[in-house]
Amino acid sequence: MATLLFCIASADTLILNVAALLPTFVEKNYPSISSLSVGLLMACYPIAFLITAPFIGSKMEKLGRKNCVIVGMLIISVATLTFGLAPLAIKAKYFFLISALARLL
Repeated sequence: MATLLFCIASADTLILNVAALLPTFVEKNYPSISSLSVGLLMACYPIAFLITAPFIGSKMEKLGRKNCVIVGMLIISVATLTFGLAPLAIKAKYFFLISALARLL
């Protein structure tokens, strides 16, 4: 139970950090990206979670809870790394696409 709580807290911390820092970062480094686009970018994660949660819940019994938690933490780690490396994209549209893909993972 403590491990699950730690995983949820880690994922929520990542989301809150992005929510706090992303609008200012985009405004400073990518002025061509609109506020609406930043809002959509931030909404990608909850939308993806809403769509995939029912399917993951049904597969969890088959795959095992521990395996699902491990795979989930690996996916969130890769997504966070990808999201962190997105600013290396010079053009704003590439930054947006990479960031959206990372948020949808």
